[in-house]
Amino acid sequence: MSELAFDLFCGKGGWAPGFIDAGYRVVGFDIEDFSTVYPGEFFRADLRQVHGADLVELFGRPRVAVASVPCQGFSLAAARWHRPPTGFDLWATALRLRAELGCPVIIENVRGAIRFYGKPKLSRFPWYLWGDVPDSLLVPDRLPKKWNAGRYGGKKPEDSAMVPYVLARAVADAFLPEGDRTEKGP
Repeated sequence: MSELAFDLFCGKGGWAPGFIDAGYRVVGFDIEDFSTVYPGEFFRADLRQVHGADLVELFGRPRVAVASVPCQGFSLAAARWHRPPTGFDLWATALRLRAELGCPVIIENVRGAIRFYGKPKLSRFPWYLWGDVPDSLLVPDRLPKKWNAGRYGGKKPEDSAMVPYVLARAVADAFLPEGDRTEKGP
């Protein structure tokens, strides 16, 4: 039986390939319909209106959940243009689901979120992680210092914003039981 991972605010699924290659069943949730491009199972939902217990009842209890709260409102560009920050309700939703799902949750966002949420547990420019980041990922040189958009190559702006494969796979592997880790992947 494969492990289950939830991909909150999943978009096109930047986290999903790394988790799928590690052997997870991945269920992505987003308010927009990405069902035709999302690489795992897709469930359209406004997570602000959903309770974690309902997700667990429908899909089972995940081993881990990752949340890519939309970053536009937290970006440094928004601050430079004096746009009011947005996305606080979605970040609060990720924190609420963290408590309700009964599993570790990692929140990914941009450097601009630091001014609102403090120092991230892990940062590799331009990706920053808060929440339940495993200590095994904090070991120096465990992850590359810099990376591009992984297998997406950053050819389109929306693709370059996706979590790189190497980060997704490292997080997925870190949550697998020791005996379940595989060497799958590109």
